[in-house]
Amino acid sequence: MTAIGAHAHDGLVHRHPHVHPSTRLAEAMREVGAGQALRSALVGVVHGLAGSAAVALLALGTIHDPALAVGYLLVFGLGTIAGMTVIAAL
Repeated sequence: MTAIGAHAHDGLVHRHPHVHPSTRLAEAMREVGAGQALRSALVGVVHGLAGSAAVALLALGTIHDPALAVGYLLVFGLGTIAGMTVIAAL
């Protein structure tokens, strides 16, 4: 949640947005422990990559140069990671 509040630094009062993350995620992670949280994150990564792989394979069928195909996979993978990160952060 974003809140705009006035506060002071070095005697100067000003306002700007502050992001206050939910405490539910932190509480849930404390309950299940770091090992379970890591396993859950890895399962999510594998499932996300599996869903994206079908789209990547469709495009790879049209690329005949192996170097371009590897480049496409790298860009596609980084784009997928960035997109999932943004969605998860929202």
